[in-house]
Amino acid sequence: MAKQLYIALLALIMVLTSCSEYQKVVKSENLDEKFDAAMKYFDDGDYYRAGTLFEELIPLYIGRKEAEISQFKYAYCHYHQDQLYLASYYFDRFLTTYPRSDKAEEAAFMKCMSLYYITPASNLEQKSTQEALDAIQIFTNQYPNSQYVEKANGLVDQLTAKIEKKEYDNAKLYEKLRYYKAAVIAYNNFISTYPGSKYVEEIYYNRVASQFELAEISVLDKQEERYDEALNYYQLYADKFGNGEYGKQAEAYYEKILSSKERMKNRRELFLYESAKTRFSQRNYPGVLNSCKSYFEDYKDPKHIEELLYYRSAAQLNVAKDEEGNVRKLKLEKAVQYTENYRTDFPTGKYLKKIDQVYDESLKELNMLESQ
Repeated sequence: MAKQLYIALLALIMVLTSCSEYQKVVKSENLDEKFDAAMKYFDDGDYYRAGTLFEELIPLYIGRKEAEISQFKYAYCHYHQDQLYLASYYFDRFLTTYPRSDKAEEAAFMKCMSLYYITPASNLEQKSTQEALDAIQIFTNQYPNSQYVEKANGLVDQLTAKIEKKEYDNAKLYEKLRYYKAAVIAYNNFISTYPGSKYVEEIYYNRVASQFELAEISVLDKQEERYDEALNYYQLYADKFGNGEYGKQAEAYYEKILSSKERMKNRRELFLYESAKTRFSQRNYPGVLNSCKSYFEDYKDPKHIEELLYYRSAAQLNVAKDEEGNVRKLKLEKAVQYTENYRTDFPTGKYLKKIDQVYDESLKELNMLESQ
C-alpha cells in the first residue's frame, strides 16, 4: 500500500513539475528557449503543448528559418491530434508561404493524407472525397517522381472505390424507389465512368430490368421506343457477359420484353383505331388523318383498314373545305385519291356508297375551283 502511494505521489510531483516547466516556458520572452521547448515537446509526442508554442512563435519568427520550421511542425501538431481539417489547412498554408521549401513536397503529401482521413463512409455525401482526389491529382502532377507517389496512387484507388460504391448505391436506390428513368440514367453514367468496376455486370443487368419496368409504366406512345431500348440493353449485356452471373435473369427479361412488345402492339393498334373512330364522330378531322396515318404505317388488319380508309377519305374532304386557293385544290385531289384507294382495295365494300358521295363532292369542289 505504501509503495503504491509512493508511486502515485511521485507521478503527481512529475506532472506538477512538468506543468510548472511548461508555464515557465510560456511566460518566457526568450524565443529560442520557447522554440527549443516546442521542438522537445514535439519529439516527445506532446503535440498540444508543442502546437501552442509553435502557434505563438510563427508570427514572431517572420523572416527566419525558425518560422518555416514552426509552421511546418504546427501543421503536424494538428495532424497528430486528429484535427484533420486544421491540419490540411495549415499544410496548405505552409505551401503557400514556403513554396520553395525543402519540406514543400512532404507538406503537399500530408495535406493529401489529412484530406484522405476526413473522407466519410461510402453511404454519405462524397464531396470531401472528391476534394481529396483533386488534391492528390495536383500532388502527383507536381511531384511525379516523389517518394510518396506510390502511396498517393494507393489512396486514389481507395477513394475512387468509395465514390464508385456511392454511385452504385445511388443507382440501385433509384431502382428500389421505382424511379426507373433516373435509375437507367444513373446506370448509364456508372458504366461510362467505371467500365472496369467489379459491379459492372450487375449494373448492365439492372439497366435491362429498369428500362423494362420504365417501358411497362409508360404511356402507349412511348412504350415501343422504350421496349426497343430495353432490348438493346439486353443485347449489350449478352454481348459482353454471355452466360454471366446474371445471364438467366437477363434472358428472362428478354422474353418479357418480347411478350410485352407484342401485347403493346395489339393495344396500340386498337388505340389508333378507336382514336380515329372517336375523332371522326367528334369531327376532329385533322386528328382523324393523324390516327389513320399512324395506323397504316404499322398495321395491316383488313377489318379495320376498310373502315379507316373511309374515315380518311371523308376527313380529307372536310379538311380541304377549310382551305383556300391552291392548298384547297391539292387537298381535294388527295381526297379523290383516297376514295380511289378504297375502291381498289374494297370494290364491293360496305362503305362504297359513302365513298362515292365523298368522291362526287370532292370532284364538285374541284370543278367549282377551276371555274372561278
